[in-house]
Amino acid sequence: MVKYTWFFFLFLMPLALSAQLGGSKVYRFLSVPASPRVAALGGSGVAVWGADASMAEQNPALLHSEMHQQLVLNYVDYFAGIPLGQFVYVHQTPRWGTFSATFHSINYGQFAETDPTGLSLGEFRAADSYYQIGWGFPLREDLHVGAHIKFINSNLERYYSHGLAADIALLYHPDESFSISLIARNMGYQLRTYYTDGERESLPFEMELAASKKLEHAPFRIHASYQHLNRYNLLYDDPDNPVETTNPFTGEVTRISDLSLFFDNLTRHFIVGAEFIPSKNFYAALSFNAQRRAELTINDKSGFVGISWGVGVKVSKFNIAFARSVYHLAGGSNHFSLSVNLASFYKKKSV
Repeated sequence: MVKYTWFFFLFLMPLALSAQLGGSKVYRFLSVPASPRVAALGGSGVAVWGADASMAEQNPALLHSEMHQQLVLNYVDYFAGIPLGQFVYVHQTPRWGTFSATFHSINYGQFAETDPTGLSLGEFRAADSYYQIGWGFPLREDLHVGAHIKFINSNLERYYSHGLAADIALLYHPDESFSISLIARNMGYQLRTYYTDGERESLPFEMELAASKKLEHAPFRIHASYQHLNRYNLLYDDPDNPVETTNPFTGEVTRISDLSLFFDNLTRHFIVGAEFIPSKNFYAALSFNAQRRAELTINDKSGFVGISWGVGVKVSKFNIAFARSVYHLAGGSNHFSLSVNLASFYKKKSV
């Protein structure tokens, strides 16, 4: 089976190469997490070994046999009341590894259409969605590989686009307390139908390195991820905070030091977080996304921008979770989840 795994990687290499082309990014909704636990840990780059199928939707290398017959329903109350829904189901096979099926949809609502003079022409809708097939397989007891294939549909008024994307991940977990993973997400391309006739645009490709460590003598797990391995410079020209300023009276030029710019850029790559796990039936998580805070905060009114938190509890056979991510002073996103292992409803046969 291992030799077929490497063939699978080689088969997906053209998708990775096409994702390196420049241009604007399409299908940005692919980067919006639906899972409350992923959102509570910063929204990206997770490497927690366990039985949470919603986390495997972000990192396919997390798929394994303990998730067999797990069903997850995620709902996100996004900005301006925009609803996002996600369905995930996982199935284990004896020889070929663990598979998942996901449907992810975001509905932007109904809008009024007018001509340049303001005359009403009716209404139109906008929505994005994707269907995803996931696969996870153990190369060794402590080394897992995984992949996603996504079939993307986008409808923005009369503009349609369809795409194909893939995720690939490798995860190393020598024991239950530590895991580290390398993830390549959203490699792919638009198919024949484009938003602009004859012009293919690139997807939001990203590589991440994520790690998780549970403390040995305390009920805490520490998380860290390094975003955008494929793009070093995350800085941009900010008119409110320019690199250089000139005194209009003296003409003196003041420039932010190269060292300050280096550390500003470096910190934007990191997401750090922690979980409090007093038992297997409860967790509370808190994280900080440095890039989100640097790009979306308002001067002198930073508030809790970049902070995410969440809780999860098991009640009988059901796992219930909630998270909130603060993107801006204007608001954030609320994430809800209900999951259950369908096998728990089966009657045990008497021996």
